[in-house]
Amino acid sequence: MKKTDRINFRLGPDLRDALQSYAHRYDRSEADVIREAVWQLLESKGYGRPKVKGGKRKK
Repeated sequence: MKKTDRINFRLGPDLRDALQSYAHRYDRSEADVIREAVWQLLESKGYGRPKVKGGKRKK
């Protein structure tokens, strides 16, 4: 089984078509498109933002 077959099985035909069209439109690999979508989802949930340290003050 090729990687594309495995992705096609897991994503379903509609999502697979959307992924291919987005990757083609912006000239990016499908892996980059998936990686960017997951990163945006995580950032929207509050992950990946820099942590602000609080507490101690400099004297």
